[in-house]
Amino acid sequence: VSDPHRSPVLHLARMIRSLCFALLVLIVLPGRFQEARANASAACAAPLSQPLPVDPGLCLRHADVDLPASPAGPAFQALIDKAKGQVETGRFDAALRTLACAEVVGGANQALRNELMRSHGSLEFRRERTPQALRHFECAAELAKARGVRKDEARDLNNVGAALRRLGDYQGALRALTRSLELKRMTGDVGGAVYNNLADVHRELEDPVSAMRLYGDALAAFRAKGMTLQAAHVLESMAEQALDIGDTARAEAWLK
Repeated sequence: VSDPHRSPVLHLARMIRSLCFALLVLIVLPGRFQEARANASAACAAPLSQPLPVDPGLCLRHADVDLPASPAGPAFQALIDKAKGQVETGRFDAALRTLACAEVVGGANQALRNELMRSHGSLEFRRERTPQALRHFECAAELAKARGVRKDEARDLNNVGAALRRLGDYQGALRALTRSLELKRMTGDVGGAVYNNLADVHRELEDPVSAMRLYGDALAAFRAKGMTLQAAHVLESMAEQALDIGDTARAEAWLK
C-alpha cells in the first residue's frame, strides 16, 4: 500500500501529532507494544473470521465464484481478487465476507494464508483502522519470512512501514521500509510504492533533500510501469514538499 493523501496546510498539525505520539511511546505504550509483539505468533495462527463458514463449496456459491474448492489455489485467488475489487469500491463488509470464504478455501496452506493476511491488512488500511491493519501486515511479513520468500516479505514490510507512518511511528516506519527496499533490490523487483513511502517518512522527519530524491525515484518507477495515477500522486507530494520549503515555482509546475 501507499498513503498519498496529504495536505500542506496541516504541516504544524503533523508536528504536534508527532510530538504527542513520541510522548505516548516514551511514557505509556512500550509495555503494550512489547506485549502485542510477544503474542504476534499466536495471533497470526488464529482464525481471522468468527464464525467461519463450514462448507467451502457453499461459501463459493454464496460468493458467486464458479470454481471448485479443490484444488484451493484458483478458487482462493478468485476470492482474493473479488475482495480487492470490493475494497476498491468501498464495499468493506462484502469484502470481509469474501475474505472469510477465502480463509476456508485456503485452509492450512501457508502461502495462501500469507496472502489472506495481506488482504485483511489492506482492507483495514482502507477502512482507516490502522492498528488492526498493522497487526495483519506484521503477521503477513512474519509468515513470508518463515517461508523464506523475500519478494513477499518485502511487500509486507512496505505495508508495515506505511501503517507505522500513518500512526506517527516514523523511526519504526523507516526501519521497515529500509528493510523492504533491501529485499526488493535483492529480488530485482523495486517498485514505486516503497520509494514513495520512504519519501513520505523523510518528509515527516524534516529531511527535504532525501524526501525529494526518493519521490523522484518513485516517480520514475511508476512511470516505467505505466502507472499514471500513482505517478500523479507522487507529483502532488513533490509539489507539497516544494511548498514546505517555499519553492512555489516548482510546486506550480509539478501540480500542472
